[in-house]
Amino acid sequence: MKKFILATMVLILGVAFYPSFLQNSSTFRVLNRKALAPHVYAGTGFMVDYKGYTFGITAAHVCRRTDELEADNGRKLKIIVIDPMDDLCIFDVGSPKFPKYRISGQELKLGQKVTQIGYPLGKSYTTETGRILELTGISFIEVEPYFYSDRFICNPNAIYVPKKDKCITPHMHFIARINTVEGNSGGPVVNSAGNIVGIVSASGKTKAGAILGVFTPVSSLVPLLDAVVSYKEKLKKK
Repeated sequence: MKKFILATMVLILGVAFYPSFLQNSSTFRVLNRKALAPHVYAGTGFMVDYKGYTFGITAAHVCRRTDELEADNGRKLKIIVIDPMDDLCIFDVGSPKFPKYRISGQELKLGQKVTQIGYPLGKSYTTETGRILELTGISFIEVEPYFYSDRFICNPNAIYVPKKDKCITPHMHFIARINTVEGNSGGPVVNSAGNIVGIVSASGKTKAGAILGVFTPVSSLVPLLDAVVSYKEKLKKK
């Protein structure tokens, strides 16, 4: 029996993150104007440097029902790929000259300190540091189904629930004792060196009511980045 049990699991909106150790535009607000039109769905985007390319990263639920996001300055950001099962989205940011985050190559450990950085509940940016409580948790989250031909379908590992018009899919994650609330989704989670170890996905609660952060591990992001890099390299050879 796990010591900490998620009593609730809710996907949360995200807003811009400006890390204290990276006072630049490596992290920025992204807007989805189609998902909840006429309302605007706000999330967090951040840039990573990977194998000579720069990519924008956020959570898949920030990118739902649209093929592009919009930055704070109005620039359109075309979505490259969405992985709803791991709640990840990669989008195009061009070739900016700002410093970018780097992906950590170190394994996460129980008890390790990690930091979530963001604008929870519309406040000025805050950093929340906590210790990892669980490394290999599996939760079940709701994601948008795909419309294929004349019907909605889910990815092979998910189940479609018609009444909710949602897919229920297993989500690998790690959990830390961090106060993750509305305004944190899609943002980076970093180690003490400032390198990416995870992406904010959701929040949960213990039986006692303590709020926990639920994060997609960077190990889930790497294969997705590798696939995009491979595709870009093939295009160069044509």
